[in-house]
Amino acid sequence: MNELFARMDVASQQFAERVTRLAPPPPSLARLSRTRAAVARELLMQRHHDVMRVHQECRADRERGREAIGQLAAELVAALRAAVAGGAPPSSFAGISARIDARLPSDAMEYIDDPTFPEARRTAAMRRLDGLNRLLGSYVRFLHALEPLLGPRPGAPVTVLDLASGHAGFAIALARLARARGLTLRVIASDLRDEYLEVGRRRAADEGVEVEFRVVDAFHIDRAFAPREIDVITCTQSLHHFGPAMVAGLVAESVRAAGRGILFIDPLRSVTNLLLLGALTWFGSLDPAFFHDATLSIRKSFVPEELGLVARCAPGGDSLEAFFLPPGFSALRTRLDRLGLGASPAA
Repeated sequence: MNELFARMDVASQQFAERVTRLAPPPPSLARLSRTRAAVARELLMQRHHDVMRVHQECRADRERGREAIGQLAAELVAALRAAVAGGAPPSSFAGISARIDARLPSDAMEYIDDPTFPEARRTAAMRRLDGLNRLLGSYVRFLHALEPLLGPRPGAPVTVLDLASGHAGFAIALARLARARGLTLRVIASDLRDEYLEVGRRRAADEGVEVEFRVVDAFHIDRAFAPREIDVITCTQSLHHFGPAMVAGLVAESVRAAGRGILFIDPLRSVTNLLLLGALTWFGSLDPAFFHDATLSIRKSFVPEELGLVARCAPGGDSLEAFFLPPGFSALRTRLDRLGLGASPAA
């Protein structure tokens, strides 16, 4: 029964991915991406000495350096958002889009991050999120973006560490999808809170999927693994929980710890995504808490230019490329040209 369920699950997700990839990108993306990219380049030129300084601090003292790169990343993202919001002609579509976008970011807490939120409702929200990802074929899309980093490793499986896994939705899906494609992977789901991982442990056992579960501090990966034990590090749909400062630290630690590369994916912040996801989560669940978290996660998320700017604050961040991953995600990945594969932002 497990094998039949696995085949049906993989087939349905693959079909969903083929359908959703046909969706056009959000209208505001094309209108604002060039402006954002130009502003980001100018900011990096203006703050070049600051970037070099925090890189040196991070190499000399990881803890102190992480605070420095985090502060710089937060400053640069704030400056980027302010410049974009104030730079476009007010009456143009780009200007209207920029002003609306400027009102989206929020520091509010999602219910699933609130320790006082009932555990049963948190678990239910995580399961609904997993179901939504499967329905939309998102996990298949993530695997497509990840595959260039998964070339054969003679004598051993490629080890993939998924950070901030929570209930391990992507890690479990990755193990199943990879097996269906004939990829030999060692998948490790990690989180700082073991009670989140326990949901995934039970599910993986019930479904017969091979995934390891480890409590790992994402900012101290070396405390949990041997040097170069990890080939690829992923973090999917969790970056918005951290914010720019902590994402910069996460990038620095992951670039240092990953033997092959990293792939970070977060929802794309856009009005289109906000409206679509809001409708799907409300009419699909009728759960006000899930609707609140889903829409808030879009508001707290990043656009590709912001992820690229954050990455450059971290040592080794220039080895990464930020890009739009259809139909509605921002991604940060090790540049494929460094692997001799050629650049392919549309993977």
